[in-house]
Amino acid sequence: MLKCLEGKVKWWKIVTDRMHILLSEDNCHEHTPGVYGESDTGEIEAFNTEMPCPVTWDYGKLPDHELLNVSRFIIDCNVRGLITIHNQYGLSAQSFCCDNGGIVENFKEILKLRGYAE
Repeated sequence: MLKCLEGKVKWWKIVTDRMHILLSEDNCHEHTPGVYGESDTGEIEAFNTEMPCPVTWDYGKLPDHELLNVSRFIIDCNVRGLITIHNQYGLSAQSFCCDNGGIVENFKEILKLRGYAE
């Protein structure tokens, strides 16, 4: 269902309790779980309290030959490189386009599990 509001609206998606991603800035957006609108006056409108399904990563899909690249990208704060690797190997059902707080943490966890980090 398409939801439309008056004036300039920022549409946000709830990723976690502490992280929300800006989806678009227009009057209308598909009314889906975890998405809400913020008016230009800062008021929250059309708040949908249903949380989206959490993103689950399959760490086993990352080939060992990419671990050095992952380590370098983390050290260099190269989130774009991490996103590229994530999407290339389909490490989760979600395809990321931009900075996401969970990306770095998940890659750090992979490095720990594989013995490349403490």
